[in-house]
Amino acid sequence: MDEETTQPSSPDRNRPDQANSPDEIGPATLTRKRAGRGATGVIVLGYGLAALALCWQSAPSREEFPFLVVSYCVFMLRTFGLHIGFLLVLATAVFLLRRQKRHTLACLPLVALGLFPEMWSYLPKESAPLTGQTFRLLHSNLLFANHNFTAVAEEIAQANADVILLHEYDPDWHKAIGAQLQERYPHVQTHATAGSFGWAVFSRFPMNQPVVNLAPPGLSSRVIVRTELQMSDRTLALYAVHINPPKALRRLATQDQGNRQLIDLLRDESGAVLVAGDFNYTCRHQMYRDLVNKGLSDAHAARGRGRGATWPAVGLLRFAPGVRIDHVFLGGALACIDIKTLPSHGSDHRMVVAELGFIRASD
Repeated sequence: MDEETTQPSSPDRNRPDQANSPDEIGPATLTRKRAGRGATGVIVLGYGLAALALCWQSAPSREEFPFLVVSYCVFMLRTFGLHIGFLLVLATAVFLLRRQKRHTLACLPLVALGLFPEMWSYLPKESAPLTGQTFRLLHSNLLFANHNFTAVAEEIAQANADVILLHEYDPDWHKAIGAQLQERYPHVQTHATAGSFGWAVFSRFPMNQPVVNLAPPGLSSRVIVRTELQMSDRTLALYAVHINPPKALRRLATQDQGNRQLIDLLRDESGAVLVAGDFNYTCRHQMYRDLVNKGLSDAHAARGRGRGATWPAVGLLRFAPGVRIDHVFLGGALACIDIKTLPSHGSDHRMVVAELGFIRASD
């Protein structure tokens, strides 16, 4: 019997345990697999952050450091949702070019979440039937460090508003434009103080009540000014608002507290009400929704064209898509005819001018 000669067996390339061996996979394939796993991780993280931004509830009474960190991250996600949406468009394009169909499809809902809330502002809007009486409001955060007094004064004069609300109105601004505005507006209340929280109200309509800052005593980083304007046979409750910007973790809780205080004050209003100012949050935020849920309407959402971004208007960031953090809210029989932004002339906020009127009573 002949001795059998054994031959070394060649590897079976059809076996799964050997087909995936690193020795049998080229560097390019390994790179693609790692990139795919990385892309999957980024998309999973994106859905997690989206869920957090949609579901997170603020609590002004809570000041624990971890809670404030998460709240601050959520605030930034909501503020810059559009910008995140644009980045996701680029990521989707890369996935599409690489023929990564699953990653492309997985990105589309995140893109929609980032872009669509802003796109609604471009849809045509209907106006409510109004009575004959209309008036114009101008709001501006002047920026106390801005000294472009002449250009701002000329822009305000050209707007020819009936009611003017100014924030960050410090002694320099009062000295530069206060006297000339008082020549054209017989009803004036000002609080020119150094820093970011001075204010002024100029009106062609009589004020039935003195202008009062309803922010708690000692809390200088919040302005909630209220007065009543007598407009023919109507009375209008006017609020000029400058809520604390969230420049630090602790100030985020202060911002929410200011918004809740404003809501508490508005519960006592039974007639027409106008709330305008620098709120330092966008329409994606819970604080914005809280005001709308209390019965106020956003003038820009009702009659504005486009996004109506008001900040930032200076520096390199002015070339990026801005955000709308200056708002005009209406309540009662008040409605908006038109609203737009004006140049900032050195301020980091664009001016807002709105044509307003009273809704005609139904027959």
